[in-house]
Amino acid sequence: MLSLTAGFQGTYGIRPFYTRKEKKRAQKALQEVGMGRFFRNCYRELSGGQQQRVAIARALASPAKVLLADEPTGNLDEEIADEIIKILMKSAHEMGKSVIVVTHSKKIADAADVVLKIHEGKLYHLV
Repeated sequence: MLSLTAGFQGTYGIRPFYTRKEKKRAQKALQEVGMGRFFRNCYRELSGGQQQRVAIARALASPAKVLLADEPTGNLDEEIADEIIKILMKSAHEMGKSVIVVTHSKKIADAADVVLKIHEGKLYHLV
């Protein structure tokens, strides 16, 4: 049985080996979300909030140009949630990624460059 670590055990999928570049990217992303010291921890040993931060780090480490985040701060305390919002914004503004966030949080929506709302089956452009 394969046991995933916070270091992703293969950054872009479930495979047991890293390239050096992938490992470095994984370590950097974990540092960015405050989880660097958990690189070798087994994923199931982490709390729900820690697992959520590892999932965000995994997305950040990916070479993908689009990040999809469904309630990315849902299990996080307010201070960590604020940091994650800043990191997602940095991904969009400095790393050239498109970040699409689904949220009920007004705080996240207020930080977005563009806000779309779905209400009664219709899509509205708010910002």
